[in-house]
Amino acid sequence: MVKLRYKTIARRVMALLMLVSVLIGLYFAVQLSGSQGQMDMVGAAEPMLVWTYVLLAVASVVALAFPLYFVVRNPRRAVRAVVFVGLLVFVLGVSYLVASDAPIARPSGMMDSAFADPLTLKMVGAGLIATYTLLAVALVLLLLSGVRMRHGIRKGMA
Repeated sequence: MVKLRYKTIARRVMALLMLVSVLIGLYFAVQLSGSQGQMDMVGAAEPMLVWTYVLLAVASVVALAFPLYFVVRNPRRAVRAVVFVGLLVFVLGVSYLVASDAPIARPSGMMDSAFADPLTLKMVGAGLIATYTLLAVALVLLLLSGVRMRHGIRKGMA
């Protein structure tokens, strides 16, 4: 009964957020119709940007609150979650250590300050390495789970 109530509340909140998003999108479209000036476009985009920040804040709160709630309800699974977070931190740390902060060689007329900032270069490199590493791990695990499931189906049929 309580679970059904939470599900109903969650659906209504999501429907309300979607409705507000659609209304702001329609406002944006109406403001842009027939306008030629760049300031009109900036003014029309401002409510969408503010709404994006509101949605980002809501998503951040939910992304932090629900895992904490489930950890409190089931502490045994918390150990598993901590292990996975530790592995993620390990991958990010190794990615940061492997990433280079050497400036990107560009023609002198095309030099942008972002291409010379060592911290930016190191962080971008670490992000790319971590993304590719986690993508490779996800693909390998996907293949292994498919092989395991297929092997399990054959084993069950025999």
